[in-house]
Amino acid sequence: NGRSYRGPPRFKVWDSMFHKATRLARDEFLLTVQRAFVSARPGIAPSCTVEGLDQSAARPLILCNQGKYTLSDCMAVAILRDREAAFKDAPVSFVSPDEVNALVSSRHAPTAVVGLGECHDPSRHMYDTPPDCEDKYFQSSRVPMSAAGYLFRQYGSALIRDMIVGARVPNAESLSGEDLDVLSLSVYKVFVSPADCAAAGLDRMGSVEDPSITPEGVITNYTSDNKLVERIHHPQYVPGSWADRLDCHTQTDMFEKAVTLVRSELQRSVRAAYEELPAYKIIQQAYRERHNMHPSGRLMYVDVPIKRYQLQNALPEIERVDMAAKGVSLLDGPTEDCPYHVIFPWGWQQGGTYNALALKDIFTSTMRAPFHGKGLERDDLEAEIGYQGVDSVHATGFHAKGELESLVRLCCESGGIDIEGCEPFLMAME
Repeated sequence: NGRSYRGPPRFKVWDSMFHKATRLARDEFLLTVQRAFVSARPGIAPSCTVEGLDQSAARPLILCNQGKYTLSDCMAVAILRDREAAFKDAPVSFVSPDEVNALVSSRHAPTAVVGLGECHDPSRHMYDTPPDCEDKYFQSSRVPMSAAGYLFRQYGSALIRDMIVGARVPNAESLSGEDLDVLSLSVYKVFVSPADCAAAGLDRMGSVEDPSITPEGVITNYTSDNKLVERIHHPQYVPGSWADRLDCHTQTDMFEKAVTLVRSELQRSVRAAYEELPAYKIIQQAYRERHNMHPSGRLMYVDVPIKRYQLQNALPEIERVDMAAKGVSLLDGPTEDCPYHVIFPWGWQQGGTYNALALKDIFTSTMRAPFHGKGLERDDLEAEIGYQGVDSVHATGFHAKGELESLVRLCCESGGIDIEGCEPFLMAME
């Protein structure tokens, strides 16, 4: 059992890989369940033609590419129906790419187009990472957003609050904005990010499968439209990733069942994140007293007690790693014992895993100083896809495990919480 062994760092790396493999298996299972609804019949139903759809031109409509859509499309439709009144009862119809331009131009009602971006003018395509999201908690430079990511970024907090209140969870109405930020991050990382990866042509380990994506994971053939949700009556475009030739009725039936399944899984993810929220808040409060943290759980900077002579001895290695180029800087500290602050910007690990490991080696081996910050052994694979999640901030170093246990015990005792040992609690937090 990968979650039961607390061994040397190499086992922590394996532990992280095992945990990610279980999530990947769940994602693949969800796609398999969708395909299990398929009962293929050749041909295209008349209701899929432009003529058949034009008769309801005044009715809101959601269009999908015939035989080609992703998990993101199902998720986007589920969120869209939940949060946008115009699309609450909007039917889903499947059309061929050649018919979409004529159909959209003939309609005057709200129309959402999913999975058909490649057949339109590039200036109207959806870009996956809006330029104004650097200060948003879904900022990511290597994993672009799909339609589901966009809609969740816009409606995630309100959607989560309504789901929790609707489930009649105790104290649900007392959720603060900070709590909703934490829950949104957790649900996005566990549930929505796999759809983003799939729609971007990336697997969960960050490898590139789509030739339109550069090695850095940047979409090159889509332009920006950050008004996607605010101007919902304009078409929304998302590239699909798999195709099966089906007749329209079969495909619509399969898709509607998949949307229902996705929404049910989303509710389960929200409930699980809410149940873990008290444990996360205890850990976050402990770290907030030690480090400067953003309310969403991102570590902004850490103090490293570096002696001046240690810093002098380590300068050659620091220069070789080229810390400044990776966004890491040294500032004057408050005392002689801790003369420097080491500043790690939010995206510092995006320079690469090797850079992160080299920095850790400098502080723990060369400089003989404890390193407080990212848990590198556990988050190496997260660094590969460039996303920082709510559970990625914890200490590592010479006394990290004992230090974290002490913090947990102290917070629990001061809060009147009785726990039988910290090991299960820490494993649940991870």
